[in-house]
Amino acid sequence: MEQKSLIDFKWIYYDIILILLIIIVFLVIKKDMIMISAFFVLIIYLILTKRSKSLKYLVVSTIIATIWVIIAGKIYGYGSNNFITIGNVTLFPIFAWATGLYALKHFMDYMVIRDNWKKIVISSIIFWVLLLTVEILAYHTFNVRNAATSNYPGLPICDCIHGPVYMQITYLLMGPIYYLLTLLLDKIYKKH
Repeated sequence: MEQKSLIDFKWIYYDIILILLIIIVFLVIKKDMIMISAFFVLIIYLILTKRSKSLKYLVVSTIIATIWVIIAGKIYGYGSNNFITIGNVTLFPIFAWATGLYALKHFMDYMVIRDNWKKIVISSIIFWVLLLTVEILAYHTFNVRNAATSNYPGLPICDCIHGPVYMQITYLLMGPIYYLLTLLLDKIYKKH
């Protein structure tokens, strides 16, 4: 007998407050510093709320984000924003992707869904909605513009994710691929 989807509200109020604080601070402080700080605050927050077991998912999201940004290379160039870089690698997208991907897994953990295919479909839809919302807000409200891809068209209708087609496809696939990897990781940990 399949259990219906439920949401566990044990920590959700604190999670929402943390997200809102990050968004508010995003309006007044340098964007890359906020993302880097949010990443490390997230680690401390998970430890303090006794959810450090989920740090393994943050490690996976950070590895994926780092690999993507290194492969993408100079496709990330934020011009006059003066974002922090190490060599030719801009840190803002690494920390934004790592935190965002982890947020997907974290959000899905509130839902109790037994069927993995349903989890993948639901997480993909949630990811796409959140990705497009964040990209629209970043581009149109917070004025976060990737100067390196400014000559490329954005996605139709929403005018966001300006970049070559491979970049747009990668953006749309990163959430589902990440979530699938977390499900595989869960299977590995259950076997041990």
